[in-house]
This record gives sequence, structure tokens and C-alpha cells, in this order.
Amino acid sequence: MPATPNVGPPRSADESLPATNCEALLRRACFGHLAFARDGHADVLPIRYIFLAGWVYFRADLGLSEVIAHSPWLVLSVTELHDPSRVSSVIVRGGCYEAELTGSALGDSAALEGIMELR
Repeated sequence: MPATPNVGPPRSADESLPATNCEALLRRACFGHLAFARDGHADVLPIRYIFLAGWVYFRADLGLSEVIAHSPWLVLSVTELHDPSRVSSVIVRGGCYEAELTGSALGDSAALEGIMELR
């Protein structure tokens, strides 16, 4: 059987999502890819997150915390598959800051519990 190329639809329907649709996608999803600079190279890490009151929250392990301490600028990419030929994607760019009570076992546990309750 001859191979058939996986080329998708003949024409792209790329369009910008309104801000309200971007926020709705961020609320529905809980998984994304975090991009950052490490040792002079771009790196990407899959993460679970929560979008709440206009902010993205995620838990960072010690290694990621050290990267953020050196350069707090991050990019989060979230994609939602509607069907094999249609996706919605949101890119969030900005600075990363510690939330209140982070950095302690008790604070991190409370934050993780809150994320799991919301999901």
C-alpha cells in the first residue's frame, strides 16, 4: 500500500482568538508547555497549571526555581484539539513570580491541593 502524506486541510484557517476565548481556553485546560532559557539554550517543560483571576499558577521544582531565579521570563503554550484539522492555541508570555506561601513544604502542599480541587 502506498504511503499517503499527512498534510491536513488545503487552506489554513488561522485567526486570532479574542481575549475572552483565550481566557476560556486557559480555564478549560490544565496542561501546557513552559518555555524558558537555560544555560544559553531554549528549553521546554510540560507542566500542569491553573488559570485563576487572570493569573497562571504552577508548581516549580528546585531546578526550575533556580532557572526562574536567574531569568524570570517564561512562555506558556496551551493547545486544545477540536478535531484532526482544527486546534486552538494560546501563548502566554511574561514574568514569573513566587506566590504567597511558596517555597515551604506546607505552602507547596496547600497550593497543590488548591489546584487539584479546582481541576
